[in-house]
Amino acid sequence: MERRQNVNRVDETKGASEMPCPKRVSIAELRERLKSGDPGVWRSLEEIADDDEVRAFLDQEFPRHTAPWMGEMDRRQFLRLAGASLALAGLAGCRIRPIKEIVPYVKAPENLVPGIPKFYATALTLGGYATGVLVESHEGRPTKLEGNPEHPASLGSTNALTQAMILELYDPDRSQSVTRDGKYVTPAEFESDVKARLRRQLATGGEGIRFLLPSGSSPTIERLFARLQERYPQLRRHYWDAVHRDSVYEGARLSFGRPLEPVYRFDRADVVVSLDADFLFEGPGSVRYARDFADRRRVRKDAPTMNRLYVVESTMSVTGGMADHRLSMRPSEVEAFAEALRSAIRDGVSGEGGQSAFLSAMAQDLLANRGASIVIAGENQPAAVHALVNEINALLDNHGSTVQWIEPVVNPESRLESIRELTADLQDGKVELLFVFGGNPAYDAPVDLQFGEAIRRAGLSVRLGLYEDETSAHCRYHIPLAHELESWGDARAFDGTASIQQPLIEPLFNGRSVVAFLAMLLGDERHEREIVKET
Repeated sequence: MERRQNVNRVDETKGASEMPCPKRVSIAELRERLKSGDPGVWRSLEEIADDDEVRAFLDQEFPRHTAPWMGEMDRRQFLRLAGASLALAGLAGCRIRPIKEIVPYVKAPENLVPGIPKFYATALTLGGYATGVLVESHEGRPTKLEGNPEHPASLGSTNALTQAMILELYDPDRSQSVTRDGKYVTPAEFESDVKARLRRQLATGGEGIRFLLPSGSSPTIERLFARLQERYPQLRRHYWDAVHRDSVYEGARLSFGRPLEPVYRFDRADVVVSLDADFLFEGPGSVRYARDFADRRRVRKDAPTMNRLYVVESTMSVTGGMADHRLSMRPSEVEAFAEALRSAIRDGVSGEGGQSAFLSAMAQDLLANRGASIVIAGENQPAAVHALVNEINALLDNHGSTVQWIEPVVNPESRLESIRELTADLQDGKVELLFVFGGNPAYDAPVDLQFGEAIRRAGLSVRLGLYEDETSAHCRYHIPLAHELESWGDARAFDGTASIQQPLIEPLFNGRSVVAFLAMLLGDERHEREIVKET
């Protein structure tokens, strides 16, 4: 098909000469032209790109970038253009900075040698549980995290999540300003507004005050809340974590009548049975558990045999990859398997079916190692499975030996029931002042609660968080939260060990720690270091 050349002629009656001008086409016309697939119209991308209509369209859409395509270009021209583009890109990335003179120390800080790192001991929390770390610092800036060999939760090791917290410290996406309805305000304006509302709550004993917190184990924060509770007796605290331990505490309540925290001694266990529990990778104490478990896998003169690991799970996990014997099973079938294991240990009945041989061998191995075995259930399993596992460990005389129980490290209140109760109070208009610390409940709370919309029903909502996220968007105020490497604090490890948190750097974005925020609500103007020291 012969290619058409569209030419618009200027009216000769106006004295103008003929002036060729390519017809401008729309993207819809080009799509229809390409969709037709007629080889008489174009035979290659090069040919269609050389068409007057296409050039007119490109010039219309991208006028600054079509000049190189208006004529033929050889290799030398292309390299010249590419080189100039790179040079200009480099210049565009530069900016003129104010001239500053770099002056060496007149009196250098004590024990500071440029290029030689210093190490400081502190603790970082995951899910409210502390892990002791050593922070490598160069000229006052933390650069690397390692486990603290003297801390029982790490013994010198860390996991990937702890290592990533150094990146979280320097994350440029962290919130950097106090905002009200998305607009910047001064901290003084925020404090004046909140304190005025707190004074109005004195008459009702704080009946309209609510706090929503993630799991935490700080003795100092508990002490500050106790002071708040004295001033506002009707104040209520609620808790929410997207990944929580409700089943663990409820299982202990079913077994012992009250919530307790299990602590496992894998360094004493010859046989370990995991029922959908990835204890080597996740959960409180996983770093310590992985270290203790690995030590029992080493054959030495004084320990000629290794421990044995049985894993029953639905999806391959880190723990499943280490198993000596692994059985794949749906999560919904784990409870029936636990009941069969209890019967096999208590009554010597292993049942029938394809899993009977696996179950029988597991039960015999456990019975042969009474007091030196562990049966552990995954946190995502229901409370009934945890209660069954507690009974099995009791039948094997493991309690007090390889399975120890302590008071809960974090608040054992049911997370689901707590956030449902708070949502109901918000919807009923009972909340005048809501404080949301950390987390992102507007995003990860159960969707049927519509918690984000419920927040808007509070008289005033305040968010203290590292990032401006979905929860911040529903709150009136957003306050930057200081990173744990920027603040003083304390926390407890999985076994109850208390640890001090010390800052490695001044707050990069003028954030406030939870300790400093609660002190502000109490009118306590002391530095957070003095408050933690008092605890």
